[in-house]
Amino acid sequence: MGSSRNECEAKVLSEQQPTFRVRRLLLAALMPCLALSLAAGPALGQVNETTEASASAASASAGAAEVEAVAEVEVVAEDPVDQEVDPAAGWSVHVAAELGEKLGCVAVGDVDPTWPGNEIVALGASGSVYVISFHDGVWTHERAVQLPGEMIQCAVGDLLPEVAGLEIAVVGMAQGGESDGGEGAAHLISRDGSGWRVEELYRSPALLHAVVIGGLDPRPGLDILVAGFAEEAVALVRGTEGWEPQDAVRLPGAGKAAVTYKGGAAIACTDGSVVKVRGTSAGWVSNVVDRDGAGRARIACDGERLLVAGDDGALVIVAGGTSGWVYKSNDKLRGAVISPLDGFNGFPSLATAGYDGQVVVMRYTRNGMQPLVVATDSDRLHHLTAGQLPLRADGNALVTCGYSGRVLVVTAP
Repeated sequence: MGSSRNECEAKVLSEQQPTFRVRRLLLAALMPCLALSLAAGPALGQVNETTEASASAASASAGAAEVEAVAEVEVVAEDPVDQEVDPAAGWSVHVAAELGEKLGCVAVGDVDPTWPGNEIVALGASGSVYVISFHDGVWTHERAVQLPGEMIQCAVGDLLPEVAGLEIAVVGMAQGGESDGGEGAAHLISRDGSGWRVEELYRSPALLHAVVIGGLDPRPGLDILVAGFAEEAVALVRGTEGWEPQDAVRLPGAGKAAVTYKGGAAIACTDGSVVKVRGTSAGWVSNVVDRDGAGRARIACDGERLLVAGDDGALVIVAGGTSGWVYKSNDKLRGAVISPLDGFNGFPSLATAGYDGQVVVMRYTRNGMQPLVVATDSDRLHHLTAGQLPLRADGNALVTCGYSGRVLVVTAP
């Protein structure tokens, strides 16, 4: 548990002791590639929360879900909280929602077609799936779906082209909490004219902890990759009769996070490995692209390079068979984001968050990579992502959540 802090304290450390090491030759080679692939779009960070669950044999079956969309959603309007982090730096922190329970994940996307712009999706430990919006200067949130098991990770994408807006894929427990044991489950949530809908897609022998949309099936967007504590990755592909699991590939450890990567996916595993998986005409293939002694927990990609956050507090860039860490925390990291927040000369920023409750942005400057603490929450953080929100017209915002129950939106100058 992190040290006690004032509620939603946000600050910039203008003079901090640098706890990072830069392998300058590696970073010099990476900077143009990062800028090229991220100049036009939001980050592709896929992250999860820490857990322990038993791994079991790799067999899975789809089943009918005993879940319902909430018939009468709770809509709560809140006064916006806008805290200047530092008048010189100009960073701001906004409390988008206080949801009163541990939050495992957030994602950004246009999931509610009844409103313009993107929303924030947040997952509660109770199985609640929240949708948070910003309109007319006010943050509102609704509990769109109540699931019987705790959901750990979510991703947003266009999985149902016939439905307006984007869909939400969530993974976690079929029943109960993440530490209770039992089957894992994946669900798909969408909204149409009659409200929110949810369907169960897949059952796993153990907790599902990672999900990523697209990149595996030749048809853009029409597939989902899930992984977890059964130590396997499974692609769910939409067929004529619904979603169907494809051949699974074994993993060397439990899959904690996944991201699309070079025609397949890269999966961060608890044994310290990063595994690339992809489907071929002859079946699934996989190979380890990086390995470390500490468990890997979060992962992001710019199309070519990977950014990996680990249990040892290291934020690592993996590229061309080489890896090197660019930031080191004294506690576990639970966020990996590559995004053009305030990049110097067009270069994107790297960002992370973790158990120390801090959101840290690594910025490219004339003097090399520099860490900046842009926000601090009152408890451990478990997820970090980035995306465009109606809060501001230009640039991406960072969005984070964790044990405090708050969803924080961090914007650059």
